[in-house]
Amino acid sequence: MSARAATLDDSRAVTSEHRRAANHTVTIVPHTHWDREWYQPFSVFQARLVETVDQVLDLLDEDPEFTHFMLDGQAVVLDDYLAVRPEAEGRISEFVRSGRLAIGPWYTLPDEFLSSPEALVRNLLIGGSTCRRFGEPMPVVYTPDSFGHVSQLPRLAHGFGFDSLVFERGVGNEGEQIGGEFRWSSADGKSSVLAVHLLTTYSSAAGIGYRDWSRYDGFDPHRAVAHAKKALYGGSERIGMEGWLDESLGRIQGGSSAYATGSNLLLLNGSDHLPPQKDLPKVIELLNEHIEGASFRLGRLREYIDGVLLEAGERDDSAGKLREFQGEFRGSRYHHVLSGVFSARIYLKQANHTAQQAVERYAEPLSVRAYLAGAPYPDSVLDWAWKELLRNHCHDSICGCSIDQVHDEMMPRFAGVMAGSRNLGRKALAHLTGGHWEVAPAPLIGDRLSPPMAGDRIAEDPAFLTVFNPHPRPWRGVLEALLPLPAGKRPPALLDSSGGTVWAELEHLQAPVPGDARKSEAQMRVRWLAELAPLSVTSYELSDVRSGEEQRRANGPSGGVIAGGVIAGDDTLENDRLLLECRPTGLVLTHKASGARMNVKLTLEDVADAGDEYDFSPLAGDEPLVKELHGLSLVGHATGAQSAEALSPESLSGALRISGELLLPERLSEDRLGREGRARAPFTVSARLEAGDPFVRLDVKLENGSQDHRLQLVAHCDIADDKVAVEGHFDVLERPIALPKAKGWFQTPSGTDHQRRFLAVGDGRRGLAILNAGLPEYSAQSTPDGTRLAVTLLRSVGWLSRNDLVSRPEGAGPALPTPGAQCLGEHNFELALMPFGGAWDEAGVPATADRFTAHPLVEATAAPASEHPAGHRPANDRPRHDDGAWLELPEGLLLSAVKKAATSNALIVRFWNPGKSRVDGPLRLARAPARVELVDFDEKTRRELRPTGEHLAEIPLSLDPKEIVSLAITFGGEAVR
Repeated sequence: MSARAATLDDSRAVTSEHRRAANHTVTIVPHTHWDREWYQPFSVFQARLVETVDQVLDLLDEDPEFTHFMLDGQAVVLDDYLAVRPEAEGRISEFVRSGRLAIGPWYTLPDEFLSSPEALVRNLLIGGSTCRRFGEPMPVVYTPDSFGHVSQLPRLAHGFGFDSLVFERGVGNEGEQIGGEFRWSSADGKSSVLAVHLLTTYSSAAGIGYRDWSRYDGFDPHRAVAHAKKALYGGSERIGMEGWLDESLGRIQGGSSAYATGSNLLLLNGSDHLPPQKDLPKVIELLNEHIEGASFRLGRLREYIDGVLLEAGERDDSAGKLREFQGEFRGSRYHHVLSGVFSARIYLKQANHTAQQAVERYAEPLSVRAYLAGAPYPDSVLDWAWKELLRNHCHDSICGCSIDQVHDEMMPRFAGVMAGSRNLGRKALAHLTGGHWEVAPAPLIGDRLSPPMAGDRIAEDPAFLTVFNPHPRPWRGVLEALLPLPAGKRPPALLDSSGGTVWAELEHLQAPVPGDARKSEAQMRVRWLAELAPLSVTSYELSDVRSGEEQRRANGPSGGVIAGGVIAGDDTLENDRLLLECRPTGLVLTHKASGARMNVKLTLEDVADAGDEYDFSPLAGDEPLVKELHGLSLVGHATGAQSAEALSPESLSGALRISGELLLPERLSEDRLGREGRARAPFTVSARLEAGDPFVRLDVKLENGSQDHRLQLVAHCDIADDKVAVEGHFDVLERPIALPKAKGWFQTPSGTDHQRRFLAVGDGRRGLAILNAGLPEYSAQSTPDGTRLAVTLLRSVGWLSRNDLVSRPEGAGPALPTPGAQCLGEHNFELALMPFGGAWDEAGVPATADRFTAHPLVEATAAPASEHPAGHRPANDRPRHDDGAWLELPEGLLLSAVKKAATSNALIVRFWNPGKSRVDGPLRLARAPARVELVDFDEKTRRELRPTGEHLAEIPLSLDPKEIVSLAITFGGEAVR
């Protein structure tokens, strides 16, 4: 029976128990939720998208009563649709401008945690610009299916001019206090938005009245009314709809009305990949006729938002009835939050980290430097790179919870972003050095863009090594380049801008000739101690001239640790900042400046994983297999291992290493109740200390031959703390180590959580941070003698989703095999241990994590940079602002972006304060700008700032904790050198 002909007899009409004293206004918003790729590859879903959007456009054409449809809050569906139906652009524009079709504001619906903070900004920036081809984006930040939400999402929304956002997952026990609508404040407390929690899911009225959503078959008017009542007012009775939705609605006692702050209620008519329900207007007539106390309408999400704000007395931003919340959403009281996605297919997370860094920290700022020197800014190429990256940030994509083909197709996108970014950087440096630019080969996945990888020659016969410092402060440390060494050619000296020889170490290698593995050629690895000015481009000359005094200097300073080198013993490494001692019971780390000393025991720990791509699931009776990483030995000494490093009492670096193998079960048994077989996993762990570094680098190499398991690197430290400091998104969160009380939760908390580049514990006097490059999952536990910190290296599973997990009450997707998610083969992981004194923010842990993950970029050039490059100086001689720097931030602030504005010639510089104290100080520029404006994420002017300073422009800054600032800086028409 169709809804147009449906009637209800009086005996089954609404009973008094369902009537409400309040008259509810119920807005039903028709939509589709579009996973761009998931249990089928993109090409299949794109074909379905074309069919679905065709139906939407035809329906809007044919039925004036079908007044509105929402395209899932993301603009990429327009690009994907028009790639097949370009002739439909005019129809889309017509419906968007008339308000009948809602698009954007995101470009893609991302996983917020696995996208960088800057990537979230660009997602909304590019989403808005994409939408404006057709009209204005939807004026609500709609993010229905991300697996939790970052603490600065309200700041992000507010910075684009949005006053509201709508979301589903991540709410914990706080949900019983804040209700279904509340004010969500940013982490810095300076802005807030209306937040709407979709307790009854983004599918609350999907296929209402129908038994079969896929064909809209089997309509029952009684089912339609029962469905609406259950979503709005609760109830445990089964009503014959999709089983998972029936159960989801039944979990919310009292329905959405029980959590509402007023009389406005919301139902969403749609779900994953569903076409429009064409008879919805008639179904709404049916509901209005048979449900008392409620008035139903087909409407826009914005209409519902306006009703809530008006009723709460907040349309004029005055204090209203809504409760307030500040923080992130990582709970699973009402819906599963799927924490295992942080470690599913870890190779994706590493590639994403590298690709994001490539665009944000190298391609864009180097292109800005070249632009200031007169080169065209590569807007279109960077826009392509960002869109390609954002397509990989769709939550089912970057989370690693799709079929193998989806993730196989993601890797070329990452590789393309990295290759394109590297070439943009090389092109910019060629402009700055007056050289010739040639397209570089695509870098390998995992290439940090610098230093070059072994076997990747930097040039045939370079004259200079030119270095870009991506940091807005002076940088001092070890750089590396791999150079050809033609037969008979003398190893060169490395000269600074004053002609003095830089302390360098040279290592001779034999490498296969490109294109002919039967032949080898001589190469030379050059490592040197560099001192770089903020955001500088600095050139070092390769010269055959070498005096006796210069030769002595090149071999290393006579002062050893005092001069900043590394002293390596059989079981110790020491520079001017740290001392690492390897003892039979573990490592002892000493932070020299504070005297803080701590014991750290490193282990590799492996457990069974009977889960899927969404969630880890433990195996009953399983005991961890623990490999203690004791017996680290100096590279090239008693272990007999081949050394790839030149070690001396006064070296630029030193490494302690241990090699071995883990003997692991090969797989889960057929019944998935035990582990069987044996698989060997050879590994090497190196602890490396370099001159200038305030941390010990941990390089882990592993050959994984085991399935169905989770492997973690664990640091047991003797520092007691009840919380862990973790970098988030424009925020450093201090999460309790103890898990929340989870009585009545839909999914029990997992014990693992998200980190960006570091986690840290401290007792106020001393602390330990673990830094990482692309390893976003950690866990922390209090122990009788300190704290156990674990970073997940691998999680190997073989299913997209399963229904038999002990860690989750139901499936999260189709039960499809995904053998690629076992992650067999070779893996390399980059971490670091950073001991510190005092509190984490006073010790500069966030800036140090930034230093660890963003290494200066080295390229060979035929000429020096046209700037005045920084030369070699003693450690206490701070580089001046006129020696290659063009922008310097005060200590304590982190850089997020240096780019050209989207719609003007201004430069956008974005930075934030990760600490607990206000940061006051000037932003310094190499020359006075014509204009400086305070803008927001949308790059619209808020107010003008007045620079100061007689010779160097200084822009006074004062940033409160967790505050984010974006500046638009305009120089005069003359090119800036």
